[in-house]
Parts: sequence; C-alpha cells; structure tokens
Amino acid sequence: VRDVTDEKRAADAVRESEARFRAMADTAPVMIWVSDADLKVTYLNRPWLEFTGRPLDDELGTGYAAGIHPDDAARCCAVPAAAAAAGRPFEVEFRLRRHDGEYRWVLGRGVPRAAPDGAFAGFIGSTLDITDRKAAETALAESVRRFQVMADALPPLAWTARPDGHIFWYNRRWYDYTGTTPEQMDGWGWQDVHDPDVLPR
Repeated sequence: VRDVTDEKRAADAVRESEARFRAMADTAPVMIWVSDADLKVTYLNRPWLEFTGRPLDDELGTGYAAGIHPDDAARCCAVPAAAAAAGRPFEVEFRLRRHDGEYRWVLGRGVPRAAPDGAFAGFIGSTLDITDRKAAETALAESVRRFQVMADALPPLAWTARPDGHIFWYNRRWYDYTGTTPEQMDGWGWQDVHDPDVLPR
C-alpha cells in the first residue's frame, strides 16, 4: 500500500489549472493556440474554431494551415521556425480563411514556452483579426497620396509646420524653386534660403 494523497492533490490541481485556462481562453476576445516543440498545434480555443468554422480535429497538428492563404503559407511557416530556433517570440501577419470563405488579415503572435528542463517546448500564442485596421491603413495611405498629388500641383510654395515653427513638409514646388532637398530643409533649414535682411522679421 502506498499513500498517493499528494499525487492525487497535484493531479487535481493540474486539472483545475487547465480548466481555468480553458475557461479563460474560450472567453477571450482573441484566438488562442498552443503548439508543441515540433510546431504542431495541440490546442485551439473556441474563438479560433468559431472563426474558421472547422472541427477541432481538423485544425490540430498542421491542419490549421489549410485555412492560410496560399500566398502567405511559406512565410507563416518560416517565421515561427526561425523564432523557435532562436528561442524568441515572433509576430507575423497573414490571411486566414473565415467560416464564410472570406480571407481576413490576422496578426499572429507566439511566445516560447519551456519544458521543466528548460528545453523549448513550443509556443503559446494569439491571433487577432486586423482586417479593419489594415483597411484603415490603406485608406490613410491613399488619402496621403491624394493630398501629396494635389499639393504638388499647387503653383504656390506650400509647407506645414509644428506649433514651435519646425517645418516638416513642403510641396514639390518648394524644392523646385529653391533647388534644395528634404534633408536640407527639415526643421529650420528654410532659413538658409531666405534673405538675411528679411529673416529676423
């Protein structure tokens, strides 16, 4: 006969800890996953499965890769592999197929986890839908481009300054007229092309 009370308590504590983790992960507003040392997925939370619309068994191991856009697949494998070899966290943006068939931009992050002996045991990570953010960034870039085209077409010399007078932008007409470069003009460089007698005023 052997007293296994401590072992039972330890096992119960582990089960309780896992149950808490699963409850927390399943209610988190992000997709959470865990991989082993071979980078095969061993756990996916409910938001991931709801996003992909696929059964858990189909997603575990390397099954999740079926939902990655073909153009992003190689990068999605290379980035975690390099991070695993270096034992460091990683971030990667890629497109993941949603349950309705639409590919959505997501940001995947992974943090290394260690075995009791300190060896690399895999990653624990999150995946966040960033499609709306990417669309906003694209719209902003297009807006900036349109502004630049319009400003460069203006006949006057145009510029933009900070509250302290530091000028950080000029239109193309300014550079054509003064024969300067952005590097020469940044900040207070504009003073170099003004009449010294007029400059104080």
